[in-house]
Amino acid sequence: MEDINFFSYYIKKNKNVLKKHNIFYCFLVICIIGIIFYGLLNNIKIRNLTNEVELLEKYFISFNEDDRLKEIIDIKENIRVLKENEESLNVLENYVNSRDFI
Repeated sequence: MEDINFFSYYIKKNKNVLKKHNIFYCFLVICIIGIIFYGLLNNIKIRNLTNEVELLEKYFISFNEDDRLKEIIDIKENIRVLKENEESLNVLENYVNSRDFI
């Protein structure tokens, strides 16, 4: 004769609960690994951008130290001043022409 086991249903439920816990823990571990991996990727990107900014700053500093650039900036400033003077002279000339009776 076969024994009657009234607790077999409860034993099977415990196994299913353990499987659900295992799935939850695996999901949790995957999320934590994903967060760590995402943080590392962002750290690498930040480091690369920082290096690129440093290189661009060095290039900018070396570019500003060039004498030809300083000469070009001076020439542009002189051109701007001359244009302002020309405009004021044109206004003065128009005034003199308007006062001329002949």
